[in-house]
Amino acid sequence: MYEKGLTGTDDFTSFTSMIDEWGQDTVAAYERSISKIERYFTEDQTGLSNFFQDALAKGYGVEENGAISLNIPNVKEFGHAMGLSEEMVDILLGRAEDYGVYNDWVSTRLEGEGKVNEKMQELVDAQLLLNKMRE
Repeated sequence: MYEKGLTGTDDFTSFTSMIDEWGQDTVAAYERSISKIERYFTEDQTGLSNFFQDALAKGYGVEENGAISLNIPNVKEFGHAMGLSEEMVDILLGRAEDYGVYNDWVSTRLEGEGKVNEKMQELVDAQLLLNKMRE
């Protein structure tokens, strides 16, 4: 679309706002973002390798014994640092899982939700105990 000058179409603006780290749908946003998309989204694992190496270079992880461990405390901020939208980061992490890369960010989030539910139950139990003690 871009090469053909079709930058005013819904397809172009939707795609551009999805890939741009700021969610903009302009030609400038496309031009700013497309190089990262082409670097990270390849038909083989090269793009993912580029993504992980760039994340390491920006201080978002460590490599030990050939294994890369990313530390992404905030996906949106990480995306900005990488020049990607939050959605593109999620897609890349999901793609890594397709290749068998373990993604503990999702696991940690699920564990966090489980712990919140556990603490809520403890609060309910404590409230019931307090009510019994008041009787």
